[in-house]
Amino acid sequence: MAYAKILMEHKRTGQIKQAPVGLSWTVLFFGICPTIFRRDWKGFVVMMVATVLSFGSSTIIFLFIYNKLSIKDLLLNGYRVKELTNITEDKLEKYLDVPSDKNTSRMLHIFVHL
Repeated sequence: MAYAKILMEHKRTGQIKQAPVGLSWTVLFFGICPTIFRRDWKGFVVMMVATVLSFGSSTIIFLFIYNKLSIKDLLLNGYRVKELTNITEDKLEKYLDVPSDKNTSRMLHIFVHL
């Protein structure tokens, strides 16, 4: 079970999606099915190819990385963070591997509008 959740809203359409943060237990138990439920077609193709090539063992890797990949993909597709549950901005930036150097613009501050 994910330890935190992010409520995200698309900047143009207003569509709202909930994104879990942490391990993706649904990927462990259901394989590529969570990509279908989330309508993450790019993730579906990547996981399908990896699963076929690795005879299913890639599921263990996706257990750890799928939620992070999903959040990054949503951000790149126009979604913005609307609400954070059980996580702070700093922890989310660390989880998403956003550089926090003062000379570098912090990517997440562009996306978060709390």
